[in-house]
Parts: sequence; structure tokens; C-alpha cells
Amino acid sequence: MFIHVELVQDSQTITALIEYCTERDRNSSYYHILHNFFTIIFDSSKTIQTWGNLVDLLVPYAQYGLFASSDVSQAQSINVQKIFKPWYNNIFRHNVQCQQYRKYDEIDSSLCTCCHRPYKSSSCQWSISKAIAYTFDERYDYYMHDIHKCLAITKLGHVIN
Repeated sequence: MFIHVELVQDSQTITALIEYCTERDRNSSYYHILHNFFTIIFDSSKTIQTWGNLVDLLVPYAQYGLFASSDVSQAQSINVQKIFKPWYNNIFRHNVQCQQYRKYDEIDSSLCTCCHRPYKSSSCQWSISKAIAYTFDERYDYYMHDIHKCLAITKLGHVIN
């Protein structure tokens, strides 16, 4: 199991790669440290920003015993991917020449001819790399540098809020 976490505080952020290989080693100090870490992370006073649904992303890792599925379900979370699309469409409206102009800025449709709105269907979800590219004119490949995904989620979450 590999999980990337960015702890965001007022004055600093800390990024960490958590690696855990076996569920058989529940008596080790490392297991107890990780278990305590996740207890703190999932506390209701904390807010977890994700790109996608937190439960869908983390419940498969509950098998390792570091946290329970119920802990994940009860955590305060913000799915930045879900709120990004309406925010982006509100900020980057349709061009005057677009067939979708004067209809609905928050809706993507096949009528849209705007090059700054890459998705032409309301059911399409933004990828994190496209969201960064279209919002900040920056490019990164999170397959090569997955820790940057944490930073990207925080950056997008910050600009949206």
C-alpha cells in the first residue's frame, strides 16, 4: 500500500509517502504509529481534500487494519474534483462566438466550441492534470511524481475556496 498525504497548516505543509506492506505485522511499532496517524487524520476536526470520492479511494486499504471503513466514511472531506467543474465553468465562461453562449455557463455540451473548455459533456470528469493545465497553464505528470498530486489538489482547493 502506498498513500500520499499532505498535511496543510497555516504556516507550512508536510508531504509524506506512507508505505505499508503487510497486515500480518500488527504488533510492530510502525503499525501502531500508522494506526495513530490515521486516527488523527480522520478526526472530525480535520478536513481531507481529495481528487475523487474519499470512500472510494481509501476503503480498499481498510484491509490492512490501519483504519476502519467507518473511519473513512465519517471523515470530513472535500472532493475537489466534484467542485472544480462548476467553479471552472463559472470563472471561464463561454466565448461570445460559442453556440452555448447565453444559455448556461455552468453546463458543458456538444454545442460548446470554446477551446478553454475541453469537456463537451456534462458527464465528463476533469482529470487532475487537465485541471492544473487549464487553470494555471502548468503541466505535470502525476504518474511519474505522484506526490505532486497532493500539492495539485491543495493548490486547486485553495484557488476554489
